[in-house]
Amino acid sequence: MTTKSFANDKYSILLPTYNEVENLPIIIWLIVKYMDDFGSPYEIIIIDDGSPDGTLEIAQKLQKLYGEDKILLRPREKKLGLGTAYIHGIKHATGNFIIIMDADLSHHPQFIPPMIELQRKNNYDIVTGTRYINGGGVYGWDFKRKLISRGANFITQILLRPGVSDLTGSFRLYKKDVLQRLIESCVSKGYVFQMEMIVRARQFSYTIGEVPISFVDRVYGESKLGGSEIIQFVKGLIEFNVIYASSEDERHSCLELNVHGPTVRGWQSARKCGYPQELILRLHAPAKITRIQVLAHQYLIPEKLEIWTTKEENASVNTSFNYLGYITLSDNESTLYKSRELKSVALPETKALSLKLRLHKPHQNTHNVHEQVGLIAINIIGEPCTQDVNNQDAPYNPHYTSPYDDLAFEMYVDREVAKIIRQMENKKLQAAEAEERFEYASKLKVAMEILRKAGERLGKYELEKKYAIALEDYDKAKAKKAQAQHYRQEVYESLEVNDLLEVDGPLEKNNVSTIDGKEPASSDAGACSNTAVQEDILSPPRLVVPPNREGALSPTGPPHQPPVSPLHQKPHSPEITDSPPNGVLERQINRNTGSLRRKTKSAGPSLRSSYEAYEERTIPALRHSHTNEFTRECHLESEVKVNSKLNDREKKQAALPITVFGMEMVEKFYSKQFMDKEEGLMILKEELKKFDPEVSKHSANKTARAAILLLHRALRDKVFSVYSLAAQLIRIFFSEFATNRVSSTEIARSVDRLLPELLTKSGDTTPRIHNMAVHTILSMADCQCVRELHIIPVHLSRPILSSTHQRLALSRLEMVEQLILNHGISTDKQSGLTCRTLSDLGSSGLLHPAEAVRKVSERILVLVYKINPRLVRKQLPPDDDITRRNLLYRQLYHEFDRIDLQRKKEMESTQKSTTTPTCTKSIDNNVTNSTKSPSRASPVQISTESSTSVTSPSDNSTDHKGDKCCIFCLSKGQGYSEEGLNIHYWRTCPMLTRCELCKQVVEISHLNSHLLSECDQRNDYVKCDTCKQAIVEKSFSEHSKDDSCTRPVEGYERCPLCRILVNKNKWKDHLMGENPCPNNPRNKINKTCTKSPSKSQNLSGKITSPTGRDY
Repeated sequence: MTTKSFANDKYSILLPTYNEVENLPIIIWLIVKYMDDFGSPYEIIIIDDGSPDGTLEIAQKLQKLYGEDKILLRPREKKLGLGTAYIHGIKHATGNFIIIMDADLSHHPQFIPPMIELQRKNNYDIVTGTRYINGGGVYGWDFKRKLISRGANFITQILLRPGVSDLTGSFRLYKKDVLQRLIESCVSKGYVFQMEMIVRARQFSYTIGEVPISFVDRVYGESKLGGSEIIQFVKGLIEFNVIYASSEDERHSCLELNVHGPTVRGWQSARKCGYPQELILRLHAPAKITRIQVLAHQYLIPEKLEIWTTKEENASVNTSFNYLGYITLSDNESTLYKSRELKSVALPETKALSLKLRLHKPHQNTHNVHEQVGLIAINIIGEPCTQDVNNQDAPYNPHYTSPYDDLAFEMYVDREVAKIIRQMENKKLQAAEAEERFEYASKLKVAMEILRKAGERLGKYELEKKYAIALEDYDKAKAKKAQAQHYRQEVYESLEVNDLLEVDGPLEKNNVSTIDGKEPASSDAGACSNTAVQEDILSPPRLVVPPNREGALSPTGPPHQPPVSPLHQKPHSPEITDSPPNGVLERQINRNTGSLRRKTKSAGPSLRSSYEAYEERTIPALRHSHTNEFTRECHLESEVKVNSKLNDREKKQAALPITVFGMEMVEKFYSKQFMDKEEGLMILKEELKKFDPEVSKHSANKTARAAILLLHRALRDKVFSVYSLAAQLIRIFFSEFATNRVSSTEIARSVDRLLPELLTKSGDTTPRIHNMAVHTILSMADCQCVRELHIIPVHLSRPILSSTHQRLALSRLEMVEQLILNHGISTDKQSGLTCRTLSDLGSSGLLHPAEAVRKVSERILVLVYKINPRLVRKQLPPDDDITRRNLLYRQLYHEFDRIDLQRKKEMESTQKSTTTPTCTKSIDNNVTNSTKSPSRASPVQISTESSTSVTSPSDNSTDHKGDKCCIFCLSKGQGYSEEGLNIHYWRTCPMLTRCELCKQVVEISHLNSHLLSECDQRNDYVKCDTCKQAIVEKSFSEHSKDDSCTRPVEGYERCPLCRILVNKNKWKDHLMGENPCPNNPRNKINKTCTKSPSKSQNLSGKITSPTGRDY
């Protein structure tokens, strides 16, 4: 088709209508706007099926307004069906192309030009608008409707293979002859009519193209468009569409900014994007802009937002924009990134067709790990340049800005209720200014305020329903839907919404004052108002999607709701309105009014089997005693009559925490609102930090047990923010509170209580929950008070069963591997990190069906092999050709061979460089690296294990099985048994010394690093940048002035004892040579110490590996 032939094309737009009196003027106005802009001839054919609401009369007025050449009226007497409506419209169509669409505003006319352009480009027979390809979407549908629509499309795709993504859509462009043939061949009616049209088209080999569209569902009454769009058509809100974004996240498209409501997710830029980011908003009609409102993300916050405008049509990236100014946004640190800032800024009156928002780099915070920026919503307020003179129902006052046009209202109030409120706003203005019906206006004002609060509550119900769907808790979602419907109906009936809107004309009772008592129904409204307000103060649980886990629960992710609506805090400000920080006011009200809680059933047998009830039951020997202090305190506390939100079972579980911390704080942990739990955790954190045993009336052990009971409950919470805060507090508890305060018995009890729950969480499929649990367990294991008890390694190093879940097994093995790297391999049989225990663990992991588990088991066995190769080989099948056919064992034995070969080369090189055969330094380095050396762990961890006969790599000759070698000074003798080596390490080894602060034995060469990073008193030391020594912080200023503080020569270190520069590879010569360190107190003891010759070389001249294999 040539360009010349396009001029002859004419498009007939069929609009079947039934009860569309409210929507018809808007859809006609939009069609005329977009078709006039496109420039092709067109006609609109309205087929009304006898609508009883006066749709035909409105259509006649519109025909007079726009002309009979553009609008054709072809009414019918009664409703005869959609298919017959199309047949009826085609008979009167004069265009060679037919466009069918719904008149209820679910199909936006802005998509007509793209459909025409696609048809012209490829000469398609049919172009259909689709919701289910990239760029399309559905707004306003609940999960059930989406499931039905998607399911119908999916089943039809499988059975009929039509090749079109959206079969049930009714927004399409047809060639006229194609549509006539399809309608004549179709036999279906109702829902499947549109599906059969596409299937028949494929049978007739018609070509079909697709254009992505946004489908907006019906919100209230007969309208399928949001309440804001209706008001924008008749009043001062400026309608827009986002046509360009520099970048966008996959799950947060810029199209989200086109819709306002409690459940919108907003736009987010792409991860690691460049700055500045730009958004271009195209207005639907020229307008005078007077105000712009921006609702920022809670932590993806740009530092600055610039505003640019232009009057050019079809603005794009290359269009020149005029600069208006900029908005600065708070970093939100003061609210802990839980609130969203709402900026409302007055602009100089500016005529524009498009806006450009330029967002600069984000404020830095720990939550914004990908350096993104985001906006939840944008609102533009102003005056349309051309007012509709025929609209008498909603007079426009340029000096008046309705609070219901504010973004704070749109983002928190249910859409259906918002539309009713705006209708009442129009009625109120008309009643007060034009008709002087002041009683009616007063009733509308009261009803609007009640509806606003009810709308906020319905918005919360909708959020809770969506969150329940995301968690696949469909029973709860169903209950929330029923609860919302019941509450909505109750409010509407009590306020008599239909009568207040006067749908059927003015009502006399609306002019009667309620003070005279002539209208009993208003008392019901007042009762509803009180109920709504009271229940709104009680506030149902709010939902928060934490930063590191957006969208983890479902492909769409649960919606985010900030703590409190800005409407609760203060009225709309003419300049700038900020959202409240944390909802503190509402939480304070909660303390006084209590919270709604479902009555708990009798505990019965479940209480007797409860772990908490068993843990805190009275000891039988003290059951009848009144002399026990703790028992008496708990009994006295339980007898105090106070107003509590806890039931009897919860009070019994929390008897000890209530005694220690009080009822008010414990109630927060048992609250159903996650914000109360977070507040309780913060209070508990402060209590633990300021604990003073001399002032507190409770002992540290008692406080610790009470705190652990509360932390264990918080750790099981499903809300990630509560779980994360509880895990953080657990780390603080063991690292700061329990150290040197709580007895080892109580610490063991605390670890035993928390560890099973943390291990369960470590196997969670959600990465952030898994990572938090692993980090918490390892942090606990590093605390000195927990490390001494060896509880965590013993739990983790138990053999893995083949039936163990993959994630649990993988988490345990990875934590054991980290413990080996951090703490080394120990010879203490109670430690859980002995060579034998780790070999059993690694061997059991090799038999697990999951490959990832087997890989970690291999790494553990390699670490153990460096210390005790013979023991590891005993745990595995014999090293022969049959075993090496197995890929798993072949890789493992190859790694063992590589380690053996490396040891052989190190021994050969050492023998060539020394005249007297001695134990080699390379072997020393190998062992110390594997065990992290005494500077990082106790020497007991390096000494050999008698039960497994672990030999030093240098002592591998069968002729000297009784000799053992010190791996530091390389002295050896038959007297070096396990106990003898320990005595040698602690008293005489010249390479070691004892830290005077923590009494730990460390290598002299690592004493400085020990004082800076490992010693218990490391906070008292600082590192000198000049001489690299560990200096006491109090005397650092004097040290810096000392002449001895000089920068060491490269390759040398300063001895911490005599401060002489020592070659990094000559520490042994410095400490044990001819002129040993004069300040080493152990040199006097070791003057008579001799070293026995190494016998690693056998008579044949071959080098024997630690495994007994010859090379």
